[in-house]
Amino acid sequence: MNLIAPGPLALTVGIITVCLAALEVYVIWRNRAECRGDVESTEEATSLAEFSSPRSSTSPAVRLQTAALSINRDLSDSLYDVSIAIDLGEVVALIGIRGSGQSTVLRAINGLIQVDSGNIVLDGDSLLGSNAVERFRWGLTYVPQDSPVFPFFSVEHNIRTVFKIKGVRSPEGTFRTRLENLLDLCELGAVRKEAAAVLTISQQRRLGLAMALAANPRFLLLDEPFSMYGTPEVVAVDAIINYARGQGIGVLIAEAELFAEHALSVADRGYVFSNGRIAAEGSRDELFAMAEAPKANDEVISERQARRFPF
Repeated sequence: MNLIAPGPLALTVGIITVCLAALEVYVIWRNRAECRGDVESTEEATSLAEFSSPRSSTSPAVRLQTAALSINRDLSDSLYDVSIAIDLGEVVALIGIRGSGQSTVLRAINGLIQVDSGNIVLDGDSLLGSNAVERFRWGLTYVPQDSPVFPFFSVEHNIRTVFKIKGVRSPEGTFRTRLENLLDLCELGAVRKEAAAVLTISQQRRLGLAMALAANPRFLLLDEPFSMYGTPEVVAVDAIINYARGQGIGVLIAEAELFAEHALSVADRGYVFSNGRIAAEGSRDELFAMAEAPKANDEVISERQARRFPF
């Protein structure tokens, strides 16, 4: 029998698959071992109260902001003197035509793009010089449009893995309660034992949001959370955002023109981006009023044109 040797690409894919499968087996073993008390976690512990309870509304105000942020890249990634701010418990929308810079702001805040000038400040401290991992530890959780998940892990173990990464130690009962709450909130209970790789795109993205909340963030950075969704999925994401707001988490949403109106409808305030600059800012009601005002030279305005933002 003649055997055909696998090509380099097939061999690489095979090795990666085996490694991921081995990692999943290890995580499952470690989860069970820690439940029995056989393994001591080496990560820094997080208090049970911080892990399981909403933040107090009377806690000192924490603000995330950019100051005259500029990034000189190609046209779709450039920013010019962008200054925004968001407080804990607030939802702020960054909206504009795709490529206007709103998603670039999120990546810059998360440390994925080098800043040319300006500053990024969290709770009075500059984040410049820190990397994405450090910013994650400080409470900034970025959820890209294609939510990264562990494809060979079950839904449940994807969420549990975030608990481990954040170094949270608590009784198994509390872990279970927190896990069940996230599965219910993100409508993933029916697929909890399924591998992430076999989920629908909608389910994978909601799993990404569940993992982000499991990290106990101070600020959620959501890149186009409504795109490619139908009405039921959009309603589910609305519920997740409102839950985060109720927990005292600041939610910063970047959304393109198709879902700009909806993103603004769930936000408290917003910024309108055009060609890497802020074209307008204000409360939700102020921006909607601006969008509904017809241009001076328009004589007849169709229903589709009646509401438009200054993109």
